[in-house]
This record gives sequence, structure tokens and C-alpha cells, in this order.
Amino acid sequence: MLVLMRNFLKSLLVALFSIQPLTSSFAEQNSSSNDVLIAGSAQPFDIFWKHQFVRDYAELMKALPDPLRITTETVKNVLASNGYPDIDPDNVYYHRFDGAVGSSRTYNGWAHYNTPLESYTLTQAIMLNAFNRFRDYFPGEVDIYTGIYTQGAKAKYFDERNETRLLSSDLWDIAYYQLDIQKTYTQALEEFWLKNQQRFTLLLRDGYALSAFQQYKNGLLNRDQYQLAIELLKAKREKNINVFRFDIYGYDATDILLISRKKENAGLLYIPGAKQPFIIFKNERQLKKYLFQALRKYPINRKTLAQHFSLYIRQDGVSYSGVDSALKGFAENSWNEDYLMMKHRPVFGDVFERVAEQVKMRLISDGDVRIKSNSEAQRDYFISLSSSALTLFPVIDLILPEVGIPLEIGLNVGQFGMSVDKAINGDQIAERLAGSRMSVSNSAVLGAAALVPLLTQYGQALAEATEPNLKLLTNPLIKNGGYPRHNLQHFTVEPKTVIHPRTHETLIGVKIADAGRGALLRPLGFGRYLEIDADTGRALLGKQVTLNLDENTQQFRWNEEQLSPNNEAANLNQKAQKIEESNSETKTESSGFSERLDIILPDDLPNVSPPKSSSSGYEDMAGGRDAEVLRDFAEMEMLVDPYAYLTDVKALHEISINAQKEVMHHPFLMEFQPELTGRLVYRGDTRLPHELFHTGMNRKIAPVKEYQIDANNRGISGVVSTSTEQSIAVDYALGNRMGYVYAIELNHGGKSVNTMLRGADLHEVATLNIPPEDIMFAVGPFNPNAYYSYQVEDSAKRSAELIINPHAVADSEVAEKAFNQIKATLKYQLDPRMTFAERYQNRADLFWHEDETTMPDGTPLD
Repeated sequence: MLVLMRNFLKSLLVALFSIQPLTSSFAEQNSSSNDVLIAGSAQPFDIFWKHQFVRDYAELMKALPDPLRITTETVKNVLASNGYPDIDPDNVYYHRFDGAVGSSRTYNGWAHYNTPLESYTLTQAIMLNAFNRFRDYFPGEVDIYTGIYTQGAKAKYFDERNETRLLSSDLWDIAYYQLDIQKTYTQALEEFWLKNQQRFTLLLRDGYALSAFQQYKNGLLNRDQYQLAIELLKAKREKNINVFRFDIYGYDATDILLISRKKENAGLLYIPGAKQPFIIFKNERQLKKYLFQALRKYPINRKTLAQHFSLYIRQDGVSYSGVDSALKGFAENSWNEDYLMMKHRPVFGDVFERVAEQVKMRLISDGDVRIKSNSEAQRDYFISLSSSALTLFPVIDLILPEVGIPLEIGLNVGQFGMSVDKAINGDQIAERLAGSRMSVSNSAVLGAAALVPLLTQYGQALAEATEPNLKLLTNPLIKNGGYPRHNLQHFTVEPKTVIHPRTHETLIGVKIADAGRGALLRPLGFGRYLEIDADTGRALLGKQVTLNLDENTQQFRWNEEQLSPNNEAANLNQKAQKIEESNSETKTESSGFSERLDIILPDDLPNVSPPKSSSSGYEDMAGGRDAEVLRDFAEMEMLVDPYAYLTDVKALHEISINAQKEVMHHPFLMEFQPELTGRLVYRGDTRLPHELFHTGMNRKIAPVKEYQIDANNRGISGVVSTSTEQSIAVDYALGNRMGYVYAIELNHGGKSVNTMLRGADLHEVATLNIPPEDIMFAVGPFNPNAYYSYQVEDSAKRSAELIINPHAVADSEVAEKAFNQIKATLKYQLDPRMTFAERYQNRADLFWHEDETTMPDGTPLD
């Protein structure tokens, strides 16, 4: 038995070591020219391959979540649950007027006979938060100046003849208390990725491979450059190949790559979506100068490059510049080329999986941060969502004429760009403004949102045009180029090295035990393999194979895992559960680290319907601010930068003062435990340190109430929740995308409360307010893709940095104790030449606002 196992492993290792997608011998055959289509050789990307690529791309486009449709469905459902099942939010209108006439015949008591100042469908009104201007009005006043009618802005009258029996003030209450469109849309995005991430990854890979092949074929890449490009297609690339993320001013692009060989100056810059995605450079200095000149001379280059960066890092912060400012600096010659490619962050593992993960994180995190802020940010987010699908457009442009897709179906990058311009700048805005009486900024948001259904319609048209053609392409038409299917039956459990005649990729051929058939496999790592189509050489979606040891026979078996792309969410959830169970079983008691634990939130509370105001003390930590802050900064949030409010330090401090006044005589203060005053606690939060260091942490105004959900789940509402265990706070930061952990000295006291999630104690100390000076420092943002224990054990998985609060009044000893408990999560260890204690003692140097001339305790700054 041992001999058999040894022989099997030897065969597997030999097969794996020989795997490489496009062999060097293939390139060497073409040393005399770049025409790789040698007589007698199969074309790597034939018409059948291209049809399948277009079909997969069409399926991806069809699945994009449409913000307008999701808003409509959500609004329709919540209206029905409130007794308005017959209202169609797309065909009923919300109008705003400058006055009203009293009427005993109308439902709301008012009639209007002037043209509305603003007009939206109910879907548009809720999506654009059109009620926000009435935040300081009484409900009765809202019903005077607005109304809900069955006719649009061009109607001659707005009274009992066309009114809807729904008060504007009631609609506002429904929208405010019962609707969270962003949450619903984020869930739709997450579901989209669960079902389509594998398809997107494979499309990125295939698009990259075809782009490299086309540039090589057309003489734009020589043989050596082409070989460098296709190194990224290998299951395990050579150790001398470097792949870095492209960055501007230290900010990484989502999908632009810098590719080179170690100890060589020359290389390739890959920009997906560009007309010629591979840019050749002799050395990085030459590349920097080339890019700098291109960005400086042509505004379209700056606009195009910016789309490869997250909206979050494109914006300026309080004390730092974003990507957009850098690009503007290049144009004005106030920034030089040294701000390009500063960091050289390496990409490990499968490059295309990493890029797909980055695109996913970017779209979801940008949505969380931006969609609720201001109209320009909303517009940019929807354009960003649409543009993420554009990276493959040039490949589609190239393929469509060759596969017989009708020209009228094609939608190239230029056409889509014109659609974007029209949607947010041009004729379409004028048309919408003339017909609907909406603002220019709101019209731009709706125009940008409409780009997504444009893409889904395009995907549907592509799918309908492609499928009939695929059925006509029978196997006899391609059998000369593919791997002979009859050879598959000769494979055994011992892997055999096979070079696919169409793609020239080196694969392994094995027999699938449970299916009783042969298959071609591409290694993915960690005992996982992806099945490859014998005819085309493309990966088969949803078909993965694992290598397992049969405990009964003590022999290796190749087992098929049917992962349907249409049900991939359930598959991934099952896998995640298995991994979590496995981690739990193998964890040692002496590790000292907790596994990831979610803080209890309303969504976690099973079979319970608490009052609308009830929540966990963590409810308002998902990037939002409480009602007082929204009221104070509503005007500012209409600016281009949704974080502009962070520069108004006095206003931020005023929030803290008002919050402390609100809790001054609260009855819950009587329950505070004296021994907890000065206690070291932690809190996870997704808001930025630049905000909380000024506003402090303020409770959502609601009754303080503890809930017993069941034997294993207990929560509390109306408080600010903290934990004496830093791991609990870290787990919250991990679970809420790029969150921070704040170390706090609880100088105003609190109460220890018995909260629990799934049987695990949250070690919670509940308080009513945490002033800015009680916050010692922040650590973050945290990488959301790795558990707490993994980040402690593996520095490569860390992303958190230290931000000290210059307002803090805690002693150095307390701050250092807190730092020592959490420093294992930092991405970089502190420079030993300056300890944490020294940094903390010199925190006054960190003040960045002119009016902050004293420490919180009144000591003047030096």
C-alpha cells in the first residue's frame, strides 16, 4: 500500500511540476514572425472559444444588480406591508410646490394648481432622499408643500381628481424607519458576487490571455514580452516573475498590474479596458515619464485612469490628498512623476482571483461609503459600477464581428462613453429636466443609475444572439483543434500530463472516481482543481475537482464537486461553514486568540420584532452618523466631497458637547458601576478617526432596554457599546468592511451588561457617551478577508495602522497597555527608534487644525 501511495504521489508531483499554460516551445516555433497561427496548428482562440466567451460575458451583464429595479421592488413591498398594495412607485409621483390651497375634498386637505417646483416618481424620490429638505418641518407642513399624485408635472391640477390616498408625511416615515435601500442593494451586490465571482475571474483571465495573444499576433509584443505576459496564466508562476499593483501616491489601483522579471529593468504595464492593454517599458523611470506626459496632456487619460481606483481613495481627506488631487496635480505640473508607482505592493497567488476580489471589495465598500452621501458621489458610484464591466469591452469589441453578432447589438466602449456623457451631462439631462422638474444633480444620479439596466439589456441581447449560433457549432467543426474526447476514457487515478492542442496549456488528465469518467484539470492549489473543456480549453464553470484520500481503501481519489454557477451562494456558504467548523475543531485552547465573533445586530435577532427605535449599541457604526449629525451637516454633504464636514472642527466639537448635554440627567447614569470608571475598553467602528476624535462616540437616542432573545442571544439598545476584550471589537471591524478598533479609557463610567451572541459572552460595558478625549488611539482599517487569529499569526493578512488621538488625556501607561494588547494586528511594527510611549507623549504634534491651540486639559501647545 505504501508503495502504491508513493508511486501515485510521484506521478502527481511530476505532472504538477510540468504544468505551464503556454509552453516555451510554442513561442519558439514562432521565432521568425509573430504569426502564431502555424499551418497544421490549432488556433488558440477559435470561433467556438469566442462564442463561449461572449456567452459568459452576456450572463455576467444580465446578472448585474439594477439599482432602480431594486429600489422599485423594495418600495413596492414596503408600501404593500403598510396597506398600500395598489400603489406602483414607478407610476405615482411625488411633487413639491411653493404653496397650497385648502380643500375639504382632498385626502390631505390641500390642493395645488401651480406647476411643481420638483417632481419625481416615488422610486426616484426615495432613492434621492427628496424628503431631506423638510427635516426641520412638522409633518403637517410637509403635507402642505408636497403631495402624491397619479399624474406627472405636466398635469393642470393636483387635487382630489388625481391624488393618491397616501400622505407625504406618512411616506417619509415609511422611508425613514422601514427602508434601507443601501442595505438591500449591498445584499444584492453580495449575492451577485457569490453567484458570479468565478465567472468574472475566468473572464478576466481569458480576456487577459486573448489581449496578450492579439498584441503579439499584431506585432505589438515581441516573443519575450509575450512570454512574460503569459507567465501570469501559469498555475504557479516562476519565482523570478514580479507582479505589483500599480499605484498613484501610494493608492493601489483595483486592476492595473506591473509585470517584470527580477533583476531586469524592462517589463509590462497591464491596463485592462485600454485599447492596447499592454504597455511596454524599458525601465520604470521611462514608464513614469511616459505616463506623466500622457496624463498631463490629455484629460481623457486622467478620467480613464481614475476609474481604476476606488471612489473612497479618489477623494481627499482632512490631512491627505486622494487620487483625483494627484491626477489634477499632474495636469497642473504641481506634482511630478515620482508620485507614480511609489509602493510596489506585490500580488501573490492567482493574479486574476486577487483582481476579482479587489473589484468585489471596491464595489461593495464604495457603495457602503458613498451611495448615501451626496448626489455627485451617488452618480460616480453608479458610473463606477458600470465601468467595472467595461474592462472586458475591448475584448468583446474584437470578438463580436468574428462570431457573427449583428452590428446593431454591439455596444463598444466609445458608445458607452457617449451614453455616460449623455446620462450625466448632455441632452438626456435637458430632456429629463424639461419633463420632470428635477435638479441637475439629481437628474445626473438617475442618468448614471440607468446605465446599469442598459448593460443588463445589452447582456440579454448578446445572450439571445449567441445561443443559437453556439448550437450550430457542432463538435465536428472543432474536433480538429480540441483534445480528442475518446482519449479521456483512458485516464486513470494516476495523473497524466497533457498539453491542450488549442491553448497549449499544460494540464493533467485523471479519472473522476464518483463520475467514472476522464477529465482535464487545471490546478488551483490546496488540493483543488478546475475542470477544462476538452474541445475549447476553457474552464468549465461550476466544475471543481478535489483530491482526497479514501479512509477505507487508503487510496487517493479524484472527486467531483458540482458547484452550479446559479447556486454558487449556497455552495460557498456550505464551504465557509465547513471551513469554520474545521478551524473550530483544530483550534488549540492555549492560542489565546478568539475566532471571528459578530456583535449582535438587529439582523441577528431571530423571530423578534423590537420597536423601531430599538437597536444594539453598535447599530449606527456602519459608516453612518446619527440624526443630529445628519441634520447639522446636510448642507455640507451636498458638496462634492462627502467628507468635507470633517474640516469644520468647531461644528464637530459642538456635536460632542450637545451629545454630552443630552445624557447629563439620563436615568441610566444611576446604574453606572463606580469600579468601571477609568476602565480600559475597546470599540469597533467603521467611522473614520478624523471624525470620532472630534465628535466622540454618541448613542442613538432611544430607550435603554435589554433584550432576552433566547437562551443564547441577548442584546441592549439605546447605549454606546464597548467591550473589555479587544478581540470582540476587532471582530466587529472585520465583519463590517475596513473598520477600525478604538482604545478607550472609560472616564465617565458605564455598566457591565450580560449580552451574548450565539452563546458567546460579548464582555460588554454599556455607556451613554464617550467624549473625544477618552479615545486614546485607533487601529485600522482591518482587512475584512481574514479572521482575527489569522491576522495575528500572518503579517501578510494585516492592513491596520496606528492613529493616535491628539485629544487623548489618558496616562501613557494606560495607553501603552492598550497598545500592547492590540499591536499584534498592525501591518507594520513601529520603528524601534521611537517607542509607542514616546509617540503618545508627543501626540500634541499631531494636531492638524489651526484653532486647536491647546490640549484637552487646557495646556497650551509648544
